Amino acid sequence: MPQQVNYGVLEEELMFSLNPVEPRQEFISRLKQRLLTPASVKLEVPSRIRQLFPAIAGIFGGIILIWAFKRMVDYLSNRF
Repeated sequence: MPQQVNYGVLEEELMFSLNPVEPRQEFISRLKQRLLTPASVKLEVPSRIRQLFPAIAGIFGGIILIWAFKRMVDYLSNRF
């Protein structure tokens, strides 16, 4: 059978040991202003090179793989 815990005693101990926090009025007013003011959003226009870079990299990578495979086949065919 699980042991019953008296939370009233725990709450009482915490109430006496913890001090309530009172934030500065300056902090509260600044936070309120930041929450109520809409954020400025700046959209970044993508450049054409960023869009073409994956395609160019894929083409060069494919060329290198084909070249390496051809060299490997030539090497193995001349070996035997």
